[in-house]
Amino acid sequence: MKRNFLLILLSFVTSLCADVSLPNLYSDNAVIQRHIPFKVWGWADPHESISIEFLGKKVSTQANETGTWSVEFPAQKAGGPYSLTVTGKNKLVRNNLLFGEVWVCSGQSNMKWNIGKSVDGDLEVLMAKDDQLRIVTVSTGASQTSLKDIDGVWTPATGKALNEFSAVGYYFGRELRRVLNVPVGLINNAWGGSAIEAWIPREVLLTDERNFAYLKSFDERLEQYSSGQPLSLYEENLKKWEKKVAQAKSSGAPLPRKPRKPTDPRGSQHRPANLWHSRVAPLLNYSIKGVIWYQGEANTSRSYNYRHLLPMMIKTWRQKWDSGNFPFYWSQLADFCRDDESDGNSPWAEIRESMTVAMQTTENTGQAVITDLGEEQDIHPRRKLEVAKRLLRWALAKDYGFDVVFKSPMYESHEVKDNKIIITLDQDVKWFDVKKVLGFTIAGEDEKFLEANARISKNTIEVWHEKIKAPRAARYAWAGNPLCNVINKKDLPLTPFRTDKWKLSTE
Repeated sequence: MKRNFLLILLSFVTSLCADVSLPNLYSDNAVIQRHIPFKVWGWADPHESISIEFLGKKVSTQANETGTWSVEFPAQKAGGPYSLTVTGKNKLVRNNLLFGEVWVCSGQSNMKWNIGKSVDGDLEVLMAKDDQLRIVTVSTGASQTSLKDIDGVWTPATGKALNEFSAVGYYFGRELRRVLNVPVGLINNAWGGSAIEAWIPREVLLTDERNFAYLKSFDERLEQYSSGQPLSLYEENLKKWEKKVAQAKSSGAPLPRKPRKPTDPRGSQHRPANLWHSRVAPLLNYSIKGVIWYQGEANTSRSYNYRHLLPMMIKTWRQKWDSGNFPFYWSQLADFCRDDESDGNSPWAEIRESMTVAMQTTENTGQAVITDLGEEQDIHPRRKLEVAKRLLRWALAKDYGFDVVFKSPMYESHEVKDNKIIITLDQDVKWFDVKKVLGFTIAGEDEKFLEANARISKNTIEVWHEKIKAPRAARYAWAGNPLCNVINKKDLPLTPFRTDKWKLSTE
């Protein structure tokens, strides 16, 4: 009897012991970054002995006092498949692992926007048969403390998994694989509507007073929600709405809109650091080649500060990843909506400028200009293949040594001559579509911009308006949805710019 009791007790104690485990980034079908040393890590009981068999080698280690273990392997060339075996109190085997190029695809809804919703997405999924292009989607919820793992696993980029995968990410990876002919792994890590502040640790945001107002406003929102005030107000409005509905039905009037129930800001994709902890921290041990980023729509009310926030985020990710200044390329915002341009202000134009400033002040970065790919009535343009190819141009030229045109033309300098502003660009350009240069505005001392005439001569553009005899400033594509048509020899659009330093609406 005593012996049976001891066996039961031993079985119970054993059940409390943690099995050795691996992060989901080391699932079957994983792609590991080639040409740089990489870690294999996981969890077990504190001080448990672990052996790892990989690439014909057997390595032993021991979990630390918190149950975490890791080993580092030397850089490998592209290839596979390989198997990984990890043994502790239990045994794990991961199969079909490849070495190749690994890119993180992050941002908000335009990066998240899946293949199935894009132009010819159904055909793209039917045609996808490449087993050496692998994908994993991160869908972990928000958190204010760093999580140790993600909830996605690697799979070949085919079928239903591909249909729901990032279109920009997939096209970028597919075209990259076609050029390099090596395995490619894509980590889809985007959250629709997310603010950039959610992707940055709070302690980093606190190092710059320009972020204090946003941090304070969100803290106040959290306090209000905790007090129950928003929910109480919602209940009151709901009762009023129900009465109005009854009145409308009896009188035949249009039904009023139902009030929206307040959401819990604790899990918001706008809350500072929420996505850093849940979506970035779990990836930091995994070696990558670089990041492509498509975000900014959620920050247009704070467009000017984006020129500080984007470099801050990039610097933080690079430091925490401890992989050097890996390439970081982003898409500018597409043309969308219509601004009231009478005062020359446009939050969307201002965030595009902030992105350009960020590129000029942060090394190993680049941007795809897409002011020709948007839709006036839809914030989610469907032509994702073109976006991906413009991002890919940067990677091919800067990271893989291919001689391709990769940069949109940019403003270099200007001078005022008589009643004209003469603008110099860094590349030769031309107009397209109509026999008229579109997209320029010009202003005098009164800072009131008028649609301008313009004439191109290689890399210079003359800008003028008959009514403005003493021009002070010119702008190009300075609107949410600008009508503009200046491109370079590979049809890359001229980067939106302004020659003035006048105060902006979001400054």
